[in-house]
Amino acid sequence: MSHQDGLEFLWGEPDLLRYDRPLFAKPRVIEGGGRNAVGFAALEASVDSLLHLGIEALHSHVQGIHNALKSRMQGLGFQSVRALDPQARSGILSFLPPGNGPNLKELMPRLSARGLSVSSPDSHLRVSPGWPNGVPDAQATIEIVGESMEEFHAQEL
Repeated sequence: MSHQDGLEFLWGEPDLLRYDRPLFAKPRVIEGGGRNAVGFAALEASVDSLLHLGIEALHSHVQGIHNALKSRMQGLGFQSVRALDPQARSGILSFLPPGNGPNLKELMPRLSARGLSVSSPDSHLRVSPGWPNGVPDAQATIEIVGESMEEFHAQEL
């Protein structure tokens, strides 16, 4: 990474995902690259499956999971930052944590300890279910987040 503290936005406070941050004053600002041969092989192996299932069907399926997650996460106090226009939505769904709950630095280890794999770039809880996932996975996610929030609040008392 050519930026000083270039990964801080993944775990730090909000609004750190910026490109005006200072660069290292060393040759490391020039990043090398290489051919992603493994990625190309994986892409080739998956294209037939994706085309067989249908891109629109996959997108619709993932959005159904997002719908389930969004309403239930809002019930836990999280605020969705999902695009309002359905055509602008992706496979990623992000939430701002509730103001009365743990910050994501406190919440992420609790989620991970319960086997939930999510990320927290720029202080947003980010989930990205794929086509093999289903609505039951959304319910499991909600249960884990709810348990983690309860554990946080119980330790506050």
